[in-house]
Amino acid sequence: MPPIFVDAHELAERLDVSYDTDLSWVHRGKIPHVRDGRGRLLFNLNTVLGTLRQRPENARQMAAGRDGVL
Repeated sequence: MPPIFVDAHELAERLDVSYDTDLSWVHRGKIPHVRDGRGRLLFNLNTVLGTLRQRPENARQMAAGRDGVL
């Protein structure tokens, strides 16, 4: 399956979390990301979903603002 890159706003919408949650996960190194030439955060949707699926019990804790570990 080809990569599907989305920005932080679209990722938040697709995961049903807030934009701030996305940024928190990035800053804590919990989800993989890249930056484009303008410095915007981009996410390979398939990779992020795979990361979250590896430990789904922690994804809920992270979304709630707890210190779950991915």
